[in-house]
Amino acid sequence: MKKLTAFLIIFLLVLVSATYLYYSHWRNEYRATVAMPHVPASAALVCEAKDIGKQWRDFQRTAIAQNLQQLPCFTALQRIFCFGQALAGSDGILNGLPLIVSVHSLGEEQVGYLCYLSTHHTATQKLIEKLLFRISKDKSYRKGIRKYHNYNIFEISNDSTQQHLFYLKQGSYLVVSTSSLLMEEVTQSLAGQALVKPLQLKKSTSKQGALHINFDQLPQLLRVYLRNDVVPLASPTWAKAGLLTLQFADHHLSLSGYITGQSATEPKFIGALSGQEPGSIEVGPYIPQNTALLRHYTFSNPGALLVALQRYQHTPSSLASRQSFQGMATTLDPLLAGEIAHCFLETKKNASRTQQLMLLRTSNAEELTAILESARVISPFSAKSSNSFTPIYTVTPKALQAWLPCQLCKGFIARYLASVDDYIVLFNSQQAFQTWTKQYRQKQTWMYHAARNAWLASTLDQAHVRYFVDVQKSWPQLVQMLKPTWRQAVATHTQALQQLARGSVQLLCGQENGCYVNLMLRHKRATTVSTHTTFPTLKSSTDCLTIRSTFQAGESILAGPFLVKSHRTKSHYTLLQDTQHQLCFLDPSGKLLWKRALEGPIVTPVFEIDFFKNNKVQYLLATDKKLHLLDYYGRKVARYPQPLPTSKHPMQLNVIDYNKSKNYRFLLATAWGDIYLYDKHYRLLAGWKPRSLKKSFTGAPFHLRVRGNDYFVALQDSGDVHILNRRGDYWPGFPINLGAKALSPLWVKKGINTTQTQLTALIAGGHQLTFNLSGTLEKRLLLPQASETPLILCPERLAGKQYVLVRPGEQSMAVLDQTGELIFQKSYGTHQLQYYVTHGKQLYVSINVDKRLAYFYDDKGQPLRTSPLPSDRIAIVRNPKTKKLTVCNCYDQQCCHYVLDY
Repeated sequence: MKKLTAFLIIFLLVLVSATYLYYSHWRNEYRATVAMPHVPASAALVCEAKDIGKQWRDFQRTAIAQNLQQLPCFTALQRIFCFGQALAGSDGILNGLPLIVSVHSLGEEQVGYLCYLSTHHTATQKLIEKLLFRISKDKSYRKGIRKYHNYNIFEISNDSTQQHLFYLKQGSYLVVSTSSLLMEEVTQSLAGQALVKPLQLKKSTSKQGALHINFDQLPQLLRVYLRNDVVPLASPTWAKAGLLTLQFADHHLSLSGYITGQSATEPKFIGALSGQEPGSIEVGPYIPQNTALLRHYTFSNPGALLVALQRYQHTPSSLASRQSFQGMATTLDPLLAGEIAHCFLETKKNASRTQQLMLLRTSNAEELTAILESARVISPFSAKSSNSFTPIYTVTPKALQAWLPCQLCKGFIARYLASVDDYIVLFNSQQAFQTWTKQYRQKQTWMYHAARNAWLASTLDQAHVRYFVDVQKSWPQLVQMLKPTWRQAVATHTQALQQLARGSVQLLCGQENGCYVNLMLRHKRATTVSTHTTFPTLKSSTDCLTIRSTFQAGESILAGPFLVKSHRTKSHYTLLQDTQHQLCFLDPSGKLLWKRALEGPIVTPVFEIDFFKNNKVQYLLATDKKLHLLDYYGRKVARYPQPLPTSKHPMQLNVIDYNKSKNYRFLLATAWGDIYLYDKHYRLLAGWKPRSLKKSFTGAPFHLRVRGNDYFVALQDSGDVHILNRRGDYWPGFPINLGAKALSPLWVKKGINTTQTQLTALIAGGHQLTFNLSGTLEKRLLLPQASETPLILCPERLAGKQYVLVRPGEQSMAVLDQTGELIFQKSYGTHQLQYYVTHGKQLYVSINVDKRLAYFYDDKGQPLRTSPLPSDRIAIVRNPKTKKLTVCNCYDQQCCHYVLDY
């Protein structure tokens, strides 16, 4: 009994000690997080840096900073740093120094800064020590002091530079500024003056730097730069405040984080979006290439969005207009399919009007048009245009101003209307209609432009709001928004500033953390590639590639390479498609065998089938409009091409052969969750007309045959798993939900029965789940540090028997094995990874989409080439004769074949 009592006492002492140590650690961490200086509420922006010396030096080396240095507002902050370094007499004195800077508007002409230095930090103490020593020795510096609200404000000045520096002690911070007015405002706030309140901020834990935004004060800051009549239009009143983390590289600058702060008395834009389901961008094929500014919205409940939007906009008059519009709106709103795109087209400098158009995705464009025509809101346009491929109507502008699209895109006046596929298109002028018609007919839209399509692809898959700004195309409008003094300053540096080619903003409203926002500024260097660039000659002994053939296309290559087999030889042939939608077929030596024009871009993989069961190969593929079946000579096969069952994109394709009898089934799946199943003669099968699962898929649904039973497997982005039989009915145990959003398509390890066949998925939250065809969860693995950036499952591409995990990021890319152990990591921006296994060795091909470069690595992450290979897309197959790998690389207008010696 005594031993038990002694043990319990010792156990309690250990427990109490551990609890106290944990509490102390938590308290220190919490204090470090919430400890922020007393920042006046007039601050529009508050910037944090963990090591201002290193981060400022690294940023100045980027291409973006080199262009921004042309602006006076950028150099003003730099002068403060230079003045501090001059005082300390040391260039490296700012290294390791944590710094907080708040940005304030000083009237309508100037910007002021407050710098906050932690006196508890060693780097700050060294800086202060050097400053005091320098001032005491150098007689050119003068030091003064004055009291304001019982606080001492110190002043340091230099007669030769006419520079003044003010500072005061505030708790554990030293507050420094070149503005005496801002220092007085700090003391007013510290003294508890009723008109000056502190800004409530929490310190960021980001090591890269962070930016706090005070949206209430942002309009005042913008007044320094923008015309007064423009400020209300340009001020983003999305929320109360936000905290964004900063990341930058040579060619881009990114800010991402959450904005919050919604009150009933002061509704903000993110409040109007709450409760709406986000969506993806489907409108790419219809956005003209000369679009300078694009605003994109997705939603799920148009009626609720309009009510919330009018509350945010404080527009009671619009509510009255809505009542007169209500009868027609009740029939129009249900036809809106949740996507609106507002395009501002490139306009000449002295143009009297900006050309604009608005694209509305609908569930039935013909019905919506008929409702508007019967209500006499639109009427057929009498003038005929040779370029018009669709009827055009004139619009009574005032009749639509109370409708959701016009309320969401304030300032847009609809004067003409047309339709295309599932979209209604509104125009503010006849010229806008003619411009759009011409570019759409010639496929000069964002989807068919590599750089702009990549720009769209770089955005969040799901979002409520997206803004895209093409700086060069929108330059005349951007310059006109500035005040005359700034307009003149910017005009002298037009060429340099236009190198900041593109900017984008995305908003995604959540239920718990507020609204996620991502801002990206891209430098022109990221996308500019000479059209005359050719492939390098490979002579170095460390190169793993030996060039075999080169093909020069007449236009830039849009899709491919697709490496396919033929009945003529065991070696692989190559299918390509250029920007004019010409399909090119190359033999194994790289010789062009034929060209064939298709009606649109290829949007699916290319499948090899034996349609006539005579051991001759045909090629099945889909464009954005039709399903094609072509033979070895490029000729149409049977009754193909066939129209796709729906115009909803993107479309996914798979080919199924139940028992290797060549009685093929063609599976088509839409982004809306509809699955169509046809026989090889393109006849719809019972139970699949379509089989509607109502949500988008992570990848194309596929077929498994286990012990004579057929399983159709579909994983949705929502985490729902559906396994169906041939009739489209569920197998027992399905559907199931994985408990979180799915991040990658399924990886399958086929077994001898349903319980031994394993399917692996990655879900949000960092979990890797494995389940079987009976719906039983067999394994749940929490991957290390998976919450930082979502992982991607990357299957091996030759045999498909293995996979690795990839964690992409703005600053690095990590490759991990199936258990989450790090294989290697590279310090560069987001890449696309391809994984291969050859002769028992691992091969990794990493493609930088922005810089258009491909890197080759071995199983330890060591480079196999002395320099990256210029590349847009790569495909790799094993040569059946030599057993070596053939690398097919497409870059601009060239397609090169290499032999990989590895």
